[in-house]
Amino acid sequence: MSPGRYLGAWGLVARFAEPPMPRPWRLTRGIPATLPRSVNAVYIATDVAGTVRYVGSCRRGVTARLNEHVRQPSRARGWDGVWVIALRDDLPRVIVELCEGRVGRYLRPLDNVRLPRA
Repeated sequence: MSPGRYLGAWGLVARFAEPPMPRPWRLTRGIPATLPRSVNAVYIATDVAGTVRYVGSCRRGVTARLNEHVRQPSRARGWDGVWVIALRDDLPRVIVELCEGRVGRYLRPLDNVRLPRA
């Protein structure tokens, strides 16, 4: 993952997104307190090599959703960073999932079992 790939993914959902933040938050010491506070978001988990492992979305904040993920040992060990595409808070679930599907199909994460329709 790179800032350029992030911006490519962000561009696919720009009409629903907040301004881009083309940087990762490191997960090596737990979930950072500085994660974006937006309720709706698409998040992109990467490993230490920067490979996209997982793309997901949330409607209750990135911190809450990541706390659920890191309870799974494989994700807690394998995820090194998270990139966040903050979405507008007024979006319905169907649009948040559409954004997840678009970003996921663009980035082709290795560990997703399925993605929402784009």
